[in-house]
Amino acid sequence: MSATKWPHVPPMPAFLEPALRPSADPSVRDWMARNSVDAEDVMNTAWSLFLLVAVMGALASIALMLLLGTMEALAGTVVALVAPFIASSWASNRPARMARRESLSYLRYAPSVIGAMAMSMIVSPSIERAVLFASRSSSNPLGKRLAKASWEVLTRSQQDVESALSDLAVPWARTTMP
Repeated sequence: MSATKWPHVPPMPAFLEPALRPSADPSVRDWMARNSVDAEDVMNTAWSLFLLVAVMGALASIALMLLLGTMEALAGTVVALVAPFIASSWASNRPARMARRESLSYLRYAPSVIGAMAMSMIVSPSIERAVLFASRSSSNPLGKRLAKASWEVLTRSQQDVESALSDLAVPWARTTMP
């Protein structure tokens, strides 16, 4: 998916690009790839938010100056200068926050998924069936990732369940292990 170019938005200055670029952490990049989030779209959104908040801050600052006077509006002007940087930083760091939230949700649901896999292994000692049973019995994010791992094995994009599970675990371990 390519980034949408908006004709009414001025181009982003080169010195702001590093600040508005999403994290280069591999777990964040994996999350972005899994969820079809393009880095250029994140940067464009952060830049648009920067411009929007800057214009709103300037208008609010002018309104404060007209209503309250120059000295009383100084605090509003300081906020108007800082707010665009905070808002654009919030937007450009969202993929990192979402990747971290996903990995923490995996930790939250791991005991129930492991329990489902253990129950399945007691009935039928097959790792493929255990992964399939765990993915069907849980509708949480980890269960969905297990379902995706099972699908990758069925469609032959992964050789076996073990390699699909290791592909699931490596980015997760990078995020959760210090």
